[in-house]
Amino acid sequence: MHLFVHYYELMTSVNKFNKAISKVRGIPVATVDSYSRRLRDNGIFPSTSRGRGASSVTPEHVAMGLFSIMRGSPIKAADNAIEVGELKPHSEGGNISDPILGAQLATIGWTKDTTLAEAIADIITRVAKGKTNELFGLQLGGQPSGFTLKIDKYWTQASLKWYPTLEIIEAWENGAKALSEDIRYAFKPDRLGNGYLSRAMEIKFHSPLFRDLEVTYGTDAEGNREAGRKLQILREKASKYDLYGNESITLLTIETLAKLFENDGD
Repeated sequence: MHLFVHYYELMTSVNKFNKAISKVRGIPVATVDSYSRRLRDNGIFPSTSRGRGASSVTPEHVAMGLFSIMRGSPIKAADNAIEVGELKPHSEGGNISDPILGAQLATIGWTKDTTLAEAIADIITRVAKGKTNELFGLQLGGQPSGFTLKIDKYWTQASLKWYPTLEIIEAWENGAKALSEDIRYAFKPDRLGNGYLSRAMEIKFHSPLFRDLEVTYGTDAEGNREAGRKLQILREKASKYDLYGNESITLLTIETLAKLFENDGD
């Protein structure tokens, strides 16, 4: 089920997670703890007999906790953690640009079935182990990459943006070569003289129902209809109220969470 096994050797406590999130997000520890208790009561965080907050959590648990807090409702902490955590990579250009997304993900070490929770856990792990050079390149002016995770608060979508390594950029370019010549130009990376990007790469994540629609198209009519029906329910739920907005974090939050796992599991 899980693509990444290397981060399961890394552990921290819920108490440390609560304090770290409180510090980087500027909210009371008690507020963060209310989210963590909801996640524990719903089986997302492990329970323990050693006292509240003493249980050990992995980077994937930490990612789920982060998602619930970014969505902003302690009562819906578990639902939000699952809904956001299960999002999967989605091609902005639909099936047309799939070769590009597939090449980017493969070079990073992910697949189109990698969940957002797994992706963020993997990034946290690489930062904790000092392996940021596997992901992050340089931006304009030779500055370090930077990183942004943006989560929609009312719809099932999120995105990751950063300036990637030359290897990832090359994979993107090679993926574009698989497209027909008349549309290839629209999907090629815009590179600087040093080979890096002029603007950040963005990988979008969406409801796994979109992936189900792609997989079942033309092969499983009933499954396709069922995925479409569920997606329509989500659309109606999201558009029921006139609510819009998103929440973002930068590399600062990732580095703060990564410090919880440094020197662990080596």
